[in-house]
Amino acid sequence: MRQFFDDILTWYLGLSVSDESSNLQRHWRFEAAWNWQTMPVLLSMFFVLALAIWLLRVNLRRQSRKLFVLLLTLRCSILFMLALVILQVQLKTVIFGKPGLVFLIDSSASMSLTDHYVAADLNRLKRSGVTQTSESRIDILKQFFSQSQSDWYRDLQQTYEITPYTFDSNLHESELIPTGDVSIPQWVSKIQANGISTDFQTSLDELVQKVRDQTPAAIVLFSDGRATTHMASATSQIEKKFQRLRLPVFTVGFGAPANSIDIVLEDIEFEPVGFTGDEHAVSVSISTNETITNSVQLVAKNSLTKEVVNSVTLAKITRDQKAEATLLIPHLGAGRNEFQIEIMSAIGENELQNNTQLIHIWGRNAKLNVLFIEHEPRWEFRHLKTAMERDRNLSIETFLFAGDPAYAVEDRTALSQLPESLENYDAVILGDIDFNLLPQNYDLILEDFVENNGGLLLLSGRRSFESLDLTSHISELHPTLTRLPEGIQRRQVNVKPTPEGEAQHLFPVLSEEYDQAAMPELYALEYDLSSKPSALTLLEGKRGDSSFKPLPLVLSMRYGSGLVTQHLVDDLWRWRVVANGEFFRKYWAQTIRNLCRQKLIEELPPLELTSNRNQYHSSDSAEIILIDRLEQLQLQDAIPVIWDLNGQTGGELTLHRSNSDSTTFSGMMTSLQPGSYTLSLLSNDEKLNSVRSQFEVVETNSEEEYHPFQKTFLQKLSEKNQGQFYFPWELNQLQSELPETQYTTNSKTLIIPIWNRWEMILLLLGVFAVEWIVRRRTGLD
Repeated sequence: MRQFFDDILTWYLGLSVSDESSNLQRHWRFEAAWNWQTMPVLLSMFFVLALAIWLLRVNLRRQSRKLFVLLLTLRCSILFMLALVILQVQLKTVIFGKPGLVFLIDSSASMSLTDHYVAADLNRLKRSGVTQTSESRIDILKQFFSQSQSDWYRDLQQTYEITPYTFDSNLHESELIPTGDVSIPQWVSKIQANGISTDFQTSLDELVQKVRDQTPAAIVLFSDGRATTHMASATSQIEKKFQRLRLPVFTVGFGAPANSIDIVLEDIEFEPVGFTGDEHAVSVSISTNETITNSVQLVAKNSLTKEVVNSVTLAKITRDQKAEATLLIPHLGAGRNEFQIEIMSAIGENELQNNTQLIHIWGRNAKLNVLFIEHEPRWEFRHLKTAMERDRNLSIETFLFAGDPAYAVEDRTALSQLPESLENYDAVILGDIDFNLLPQNYDLILEDFVENNGGLLLLSGRRSFESLDLTSHISELHPTLTRLPEGIQRRQVNVKPTPEGEAQHLFPVLSEEYDQAAMPELYALEYDLSSKPSALTLLEGKRGDSSFKPLPLVLSMRYGSGLVTQHLVDDLWRWRVVANGEFFRKYWAQTIRNLCRQKLIEELPPLELTSNRNQYHSSDSAEIILIDRLEQLQLQDAIPVIWDLNGQTGGELTLHRSNSDSTTFSGMMTSLQPGSYTLSLLSNDEKLNSVRSQFEVVETNSEEEYHPFQKTFLQKLSEKNQGQFYFPWELNQLQSELPETQYTTNSKTLIIPIWNRWEMILLLLGVFAVEWIVRRRTGLD
């Protein structure tokens, strides 16, 4: 009967009829709209009722009892309805049923970001039923609400009445959700993560106001924890609000954590100038905070065309150890070439800003002029001469002291006599010659040539050692100080670059098929070598015998502004079979270019101002770099730079000298505003003022910039509000941790004013009319 009354009344008042299967019940009671005093009103009503009964009793002394009861009932009804109108009584209905549970889903733009999970988290997601792990955070959330993975949700729905909301900068109520077990998952599948900001404080404050009279069992927050508004005060303010309500908050975090894998592009080494159409080696150092066993790809892109010009795959990178890789950039163009060196993101890596760096390489059109002086056309001379003739970036001339007389006529590279001046040459190669045959004062010409940025290559053999005068100027150009003893024999050795040789990239980079251990052995003179303190050993000869002392085979030494390289082995021609001759050709090409390095650098701009990227986001920091190749600013430790923004004067930045490279100054620009930046040196010298650099800053919404999900914030929020934090794959544990709440008031409390309804006025008039008709027919006044 009570259920029938509830259904009739709720139907008449336009309320939803309670479903018996849902165990919902309505409780009805009357309330006054204004705060009247209960006792005086009740006493007044008792007095009025007593007076009405007495007056009616006096008037009906001679009437029947039935008439008395009828009139008493009518007048009491009139008095009751007048009291309802005067006291403005309203009907309040409260639904009793399942405890409420609020779902609060983050719909800000940061939920549209895509994370790269570590392998362990990937496996957890897949075991939880997530099939598309490469999707955005909001898409992964939708997968957890989808039919195939929503067992945790269906379990909650059996116990709780769930009300969903979305939020970004404000709270958003859900539209009408169709009834049925799958209604909320269907609604979640249509959520778009496009909010321009995330404001936890405002959104939860609005939610507190909505649930103040409803008191749900708990709030479940689905978010990445990335706040862009009120971040500093959010936790403390939210804590105060929920402490007053005693309302627990459970948080579910979506996104990859901040302690995910981070691969860093540590350092890039390369020659700043190369030759057009030539390959150019770039050495890259990479580090990581976690050991990576999956392959990582390193690529070089043309920054203008975005074309990948070369790539290298690293099989493994060990934690806290630098991994070295070399990229070969092919076919340099004339002038300035700009390339972007980039580490492709690995599984679990989300911090990608330190994966990219910009480099500039200048391409040279002109050839290097090389003079090759040899005693006779021995094997080393023949093969080296052929290799240099085939190099389109070298122009070679040769002179033989004891060659065939027809050689000087028939060979296009041959000279009939030594040139009196070396100013037209970039490098000179002295083979195994008798130094006594050199013209008078030619040692001074060679010494002056090297001191003024020239490159000298000494291919030393028995003849040159035996004829070397240790007191002559030519001996000053030798990295070695020892004369060759008599009777010294050759020993068969395996070659290996020293750490200094590897740092100078003595051996060229070839394909992965090349195996250094399979290189032919060389035959070196075995004797104790005494080298100058400034000389560096680049290549050593070793044997399997542990007692064998390594023999230095290639040495290098700075002399003035030039470079001297000495080979103590003269059968490198044996390498011509390695990689179909490619190794032999590249080795000598690299050696000659290294000899001329200083001259090539002199062709570059003496001062170059650049940035590590061409384009930045407004939240990035720009690294500004000044390269002082000729050390014009060697007396200064700090260089001022001024910058303009969109043609308007902006500010000043100070670049400080690098501790590791005396020719480099650097500084950081932060708090970048969107626009085009132009930087120039602040100096009274017009030549220095002409040194400029440009880059662009694009405006981005902070919501759209990648940040790991804020686990710490979500944990703190749940702990401060008697809740708990969960990863998505832990959602099946949520129900066991929610508070045990018996059936309580649901979120649907309705108040219906009845004192001003038309039914009340019509009923009051009807009762008055019936009472008047009864009195008139009975002859009463």
